Amino acid sequence: MGLWLMRGLERDGTAYLSPTEGLFLYVGTFIAFFLFCRLISTIGSFRVPCRR
Repeated sequence: MGLWLMRGLERDGTAYLSPTEGLFLYVGTFIAFFLFCRLISTIGSFRVPCRR
C-alpha cells in the first residue's frame, strides 16, 4: 500500500495534489508503515522499534 502511494506521488507529481490530498497520502503512508512494523513485530522474525 505504501509503495502504491509513493508510485502515485511519482506519477501525478506533488504539485498536482491539494493540501488535503497530500495530508491524506502522508497519513496513509504512515499508517501503512506502522501496520507493516506491527506485522513484523508480531511475526517475531526481527526486532523493529516501532516507537520513536
